Amino acid sequence: MTYLSLPHRLHSLSLATATLLLTLLSPISLSPNLSLSLSTQVQAQTAEDQLSAAQQLLEEGIDLYQQGQMQEALNRLEEASNLFEQVEAPAEETIALTQIGLIYENRQQYDDALNAYEQALSLAKTFDDPYQEAIILDYMGSVYSSLEQYSQALDLHQKSLALFREVDNRRSEGIVLGNIGKVYFAQEQNEQAIDSLKESLSIYQELDENILEGEVLYYLGLSHQNLKEYAPALDFHQQALGIFNAENIPELQALALYNMGIIYSQQGKEAMAQTSYQDALTIFEELGNEQGIAAIRYQMETLDQ
Repeated sequence: MTYLSLPHRLHSLSLATATLLLTLLSPISLSPNLSLSLSTQVQAQTAEDQLSAAQQLLEEGIDLYQQGQMQEALNRLEEASNLFEQVEAPAEETIALTQIGLIYENRQQYDDALNAYEQALSLAKTFDDPYQEAIILDYMGSVYSSLEQYSQALDLHQKSLALFREVDNRRSEGIVLGNIGKVYFAQEQNEQAIDSLKESLSIYQELDENILEGEVLYYLGLSHQNLKEYAPALDFHQQALGIFNAENIPELQALALYNMGIIYSQQGKEAMAQTSYQDALTIFEELGNEQGIAAIRYQMETLDQ
């Protein structure tokens, strides 16, 4: 069966809300240590300026990343990371390194991504931040999944899941459960995929996370398709389509329609398959998605034979 991939969404990483506090110097008094006190004040001011500059670079880097300007983002984030290291701000350096890893992952430079993530993970352990560790472990799992090294991917996602449960972050727990489901799906372990995806779905529905819910519904549909369980597969794709329509996400609408067409075709409902394929084709043509157009035309030609 030919599947079309969901578009690779950029991860977004929130900035730490707390800033590093610098110790205030005591008021300068006239004493034999006046020159030493002045020197210390200058050094502290320099460190404070470097920290402020690094935080500005970090914010700019994340903004550029979210705008898709990867090289410019990478330049800012590397500068920020170096400055954070100089002023010994490991929490902020961890965020910069994690974002650098995301850029390399987005570029499919997986060795570089893993190197950045491993540095970030090592730093996160020094200041005992399980939430940040969990984020990094999940991202590392996604890299190994992209490399089709599924055993490593699953291990990292499960470690991430345990930490998110420890800190009671339900949304992140749902994300990781979804990622675990996708790893099982990639290995054609469809029953395990369905179990993890349903856990993820329950959390998203609890939190009203509609778009994430739609993505999980999509993968539930695919997993049931693999098992030739066409009725639940169709139901999940229709639910996903309803969400993608409501959220006005045309590429995901087309993907749901494409898979509905495949199911109708496998059920011998050729007229309904043709309608679904045509609706998906119209969207892909509007988007200029050549891969989608080619896949749909192939399926439509198969119907005519």
